[in-house]
Amino acid sequence: TEYGVCIVDAANATVELRQFADDGQRSRLRTLLCGGEFVEYIHPAATGAAGGNEKGLLAPETAAVLKHMLPRATRSPARVGEEFWDANKTIAMLKRGRYFPSESKSGNDDDNSSDAEND
Repeated sequence: TEYGVCIVDAANATVELRQFADDGQRSRLRTLLCGGEFVEYIHPAATGAAGGNEKGLLAPETAAVLKHMLPRATRSPARVGEEFWDANKTIAMLKRGRYFPSESKSGNDDDNSSDAEND
């Protein structure tokens, strides 16, 4: 099972994007969830079949882990493709919006490279 996770820490103004493969017990996901105080999590509105073979859908086993590990967190379902994007669309939107410009050697935060071929 492969996961893509975005962790937003509003208090510290940080955003982390992570992608990782996990085992059937969701060991890496469980370890990640133990490492913080999560107030809300956003997940695909639909769930997939057992085992999570459908790309972009939340497997029932993963939903159970999230419910167990984050019992007080607000659960917010999002429509797949519209509100819940895949990795390629997320990266394209971040590049297009220039939210995280790369630092140049001159100390200028403007990214002057062309992203047209990557969009």
